[in-house]
Amino acid sequence: MPDNFIAHDNIIDVLIKLPVRSLLRFKLVCKSWRSLIEDGQFINFHQDRCKSDIKNYQNQKIFLSCYGMVTEQIYHYSLDAPSLQHDSVVSLLKPPTVPESSWGGKVYVNSCSGLFVLALSPYNIVLWNPTIRESRKIPSPISIHGEEQSHTFYGLGYDSPSSKDDYKIVRLGLIYHPDGHDVQIFSTKNDSWKLIGKLPVSYDIEGDMVVADGIVYMIINERPDNKFILSLCLKNENFEEILFQGCRDVIMEKTNLFTVEGCLCLTKFSSLINELADFEVWRMKKNGTMSYSWSKVLAITVPVPDDNWLCTRIHVLPVSFMKDGGILFRRSKADLLFYDPKTQKFEEVKIAGLEASLYFYRALTYVETLISPNAL
Repeated sequence: MPDNFIAHDNIIDVLIKLPVRSLLRFKLVCKSWRSLIEDGQFINFHQDRCKSDIKNYQNQKIFLSCYGMVTEQIYHYSLDAPSLQHDSVVSLLKPPTVPESSWGGKVYVNSCSGLFVLALSPYNIVLWNPTIRESRKIPSPISIHGEEQSHTFYGLGYDSPSSKDDYKIVRLGLIYHPDGHDVQIFSTKNDSWKLIGKLPVSYDIEGDMVVADGIVYMIINERPDNKFILSLCLKNENFEEILFQGCRDVIMEKTNLFTVEGCLCLTKFSSLINELADFEVWRMKKNGTMSYSWSKVLAITVPVPDDNWLCTRIHVLPVSFMKDGGILFRRSKADLLFYDPKTQKFEEVKIAGLEASLYFYRALTYVETLISPNAL
């Protein structure tokens, strides 16, 4: 039926509720639908709707970045989070085409709004939307002497929740140089990198960077015996130490950061007994511009691999909270575990299509969006 027989607002109301893959097909229906689906305002409205679906545990995806120990290749997969309580089928994602010589042995991955930053080497970085199969080659960062031997971290976010037209990539290279560690930010709007400052050489990062509401968070180990959470506001480009008031002993344990519904969470593992460990989740709440409070939202016992705990416990990490309070965990190699709070038991998630010889680099939750990295 021609769309002139249907009210324009009604068309929008219908299309905005559809998943991205359906909208990509409907772009072929007629020119007016294609124009609507590619409109920036529609894309933002659709993204907001997808975010609300995630809060209701709908349409949430899991992105898996894996290394094939037999093939020595990197693979990226996507699977539906809501079906993980049952047998799941995984989809292999076709990554952006890059020169083979650019691969540096490991891929650093971070995500925001359905976009992924893939850092294949210090000077080969790609912004990628796997759902619409579009990518953007990011210019090489500012050259820093000695950075080829550094451990590099990346974060991706936009500078404020109300402004989604400028996504920023944070790059921190841990270079053991007296001047400290250089922090660079890339702006998709300006298409350029800039050096925003240095962190003390005594700082080491534990775990990965996470981003929530335009703020990058990281756990800092400051030699010799200090540990804290450091934040970087993408809008103001200022650093701030996040205090863990009243729970100092928690942050000093083996901890990791992740986000749930835009909130920063901290996980803690401790007290290994008979290959079981105490696992806690703490959630941060902002009480004002400079004030934070923490509350413990979960305390359970989790299984760990039966090999050396000190070497493997970093790989026992939460991926996402699920419907009815369940939690999805990533364990060593290609293991995913689902914790059922009703039975207080763990079940191994069986995923058809995943080889047993895979090793997980990252497991991230994300939502499919229409955002083109080339339109930013």
